[in-house]
Amino acid sequence: MIDVIAHLFLAAFFSIGIRWVQIRKQYNIFSVGAVNYLAAYILGLAMLLLYWRSSSIAVPSDFRSALPTLLTGAGLGIGYLVAFFLLLRTLHLRGVAIANALTRLAVLIPITLAIVIWGERPGAIQWMGIAVSLAAVFLMNAPKRAGVRSSSGIGTWIIPILLFLAAGGSFTAQEIFNHLDKPEQQAFFVMCGFGVTAIGAMVILIVRNHMPSIPELIVAVLIGTANALQVLFLLRALDRLSSFLVFAVSGAGGVICTVVIARVVLGERPSGIQALGIAAATVALVLLQVR
Repeated sequence: MIDVIAHLFLAAFFSIGIRWVQIRKQYNIFSVGAVNYLAAYILGLAMLLLYWRSSSIAVPSDFRSALPTLLTGAGLGIGYLVAFFLLLRTLHLRGVAIANALTRLAVLIPITLAIVIWGERPGAIQWMGIAVSLAAVFLMNAPKRAGVRSSSGIGTWIIPILLFLAAGGSFTAQEIFNHLDKPEQQAFFVMCGFGVTAIGAMVILIVRNHMPSIPELIVAVLIGTANALQVLFLLRALDRLSSFLVFAVSGAGGVICTVVIARVVLGERPSGIQALGIAAATVALVLLQVR
């Protein structure tokens, strides 16, 4: 359970750290974001190799056997990159708590695809979770959160929905990988995802032609370290505990943890309707995991 708790706090630190950088104009958020992914890739690669050094970490021996894992890993990384840019805008429009809840609720996307494509049949409780999830997304996308400058226009609700879909795309890549039935390539899959984000990060730094300052590098490495560690602790938890417990606690607990820390650190206060949406999301994330 310590692994799950560590994952919760590190994931919250990542989201809140990005928002903290965003509201401080002396930092270039794109440079910090890019270096974060580079640091996460380097540290993640080192940690995963260390963690699996005595087990069956598997790198495919030929391109044909590697291709499915490479493609799903690339999908994971592309989802991460697209979601990051949408996250920045959603943080501005809705705040950390709602942005975090929306990304966690995006597990609804692969669940829906599993029903349509793989013929999975949710139980009654899961159907309840799906219904509550949809209600939560609607409530959290309600206009205007206290403490955030009022915005108008179609983007105020489309951007959060796009974040939901992009995060769902990365979850879908994970679901497709699970259906490949190659658990021994889990580490290789994760590092393919981090590798794509690292390449994207390099492109961002080159295109923007901005050399990060020392303070930006320090902050970015701290955020990237949290990013890599939260993935490692999640994988460790899945190795040691039931997937239901891990995903239910990490989903619902992650939402609650982020709400509390965002309130203390950033002073965020969602509106009444949006707070109801966050509560509904917390319940839904538990219901969706019931088999």
